[in-house]
Amino acid sequence: MGNIHKGLHVAAAAQMLREIGSQKRTGRLQFWCGEICWIIRFEAGTITYATHNLEPFDRLGCHLRRLSVRVPAVTKEFRVEVCRRFEDATDPVIEVEPSLVTREYEAIAWMFREHQLEPGDVVRLVQNMTLEAIEHLLWNSEPLPCRMTDGLGPHPGLCQLSVLKLLAACDQRLKQWQLLAPYVTSPYQRPYYFPSGTTQSELLPELQLQERLSKILKGFSFRHLAAILGKDELRFIGGLIPYIAQELVMVRDPQTPYHLLPPIPKVAGTAAVEPPPLLEADPLLPPELPTQQQTFTLAWVDDSPAVLAQAERLLGDESFKFVGIHDPLRALTQLVKLNPDVVLLDVEMPKINGYELCRLLRNNRSLKDVPIIMVTGKSGILDRTRAKLSGCSDFLAKPFTQESLLKMVFRYLG
Repeated sequence: MGNIHKGLHVAAAAQMLREIGSQKRTGRLQFWCGEICWIIRFEAGTITYATHNLEPFDRLGCHLRRLSVRVPAVTKEFRVEVCRRFEDATDPVIEVEPSLVTREYEAIAWMFREHQLEPGDVVRLVQNMTLEAIEHLLWNSEPLPCRMTDGLGPHPGLCQLSVLKLLAACDQRLKQWQLLAPYVTSPYQRPYYFPSGTTQSELLPELQLQERLSKILKGFSFRHLAAILGKDELRFIGGLIPYIAQELVMVRDPQTPYHLLPPIPKVAGTAAVEPPPLLEADPLLPPELPTQQQTFTLAWVDDSPAVLAQAERLLGDESFKFVGIHDPLRALTQLVKLNPDVVLLDVEMPKINGYELCRLLRNNRSLKDVPIIMVTGKSGILDRTRAKLSGCSDFLAKPFTQESLLKMVFRYLG
């Protein structure tokens, strides 16, 4: 295949991974497919991390959420602070090639270096994120352009993973994913609950199960839902297959940008089958997670009825409880009564602007810890500094979309 240090070459991903591993190479291997770039870190032929450039901090947040099931210290506040700290970082990164920058890996290295996580938990986090990234890489049906770059950058490897064992694990998981065909083609597809009279009463005789389905299927992807519920995603999807087959649960395409990822490879001639024991239906909510905790209240303060109507339209279909407040002077009193999970504030409002209102909310005992997101068309350093000083948690840029709204809301869900 020639010297892969010089320019791009085209190769099958699995073949190239095996070749780099057998040659005991050290460096970073990149693959490109359209807008997606994968980066695999090699150290003496072993893989120390793998990722791609689609929403790296959204994916890190999902895996930290999964880790929180067994590590109570990984709280919502911790997850949000880690992602914000490195996603918004402005310090220069020592890299010759910008495409090699992996901010989320810097975040993981920081958690290890500052003893925010135990070494075993760091290894588990790296393993799971690496497996997920390589799994999607291997779902590409055609050879891809690739390039190997010497050097690992400023951050050392945190663990060493066997190439052959990772490929075997991905192959095993692929067989499990393919058992979900034809109902599921991507872990980022989004299930919605649609009750339908007779079918509903036959399949869901227990009212509690109907309520659970309606509360958890809010427009998030299978992968995000499994992370929220602390469940294995394959088992979680397997538990939904009977309801998908009967069209009680409808499945929509992945949101941007996850629609760019390759779908689960098809197996020719494979008929739909019942979920096997490995994918047996788990309870849709774990015993320790009460149903009522799955209803999230979002409050949006904006003097524009048109903006509030747009926000409700975008979020209403996701089954959130949406409350629009058009009078900023009355917002404090209404929010104290409402006790929302997330507050979104428009920056530019008459009589009292978003910064001033945010300071008032932070001075109220019942609202001082509620996530507050500033909705603004201004994203300069001075604007962000002013917002931080007022006590806001994050920013949502205008114009916003359903995808950007869901991403922000998911970040701050408990």
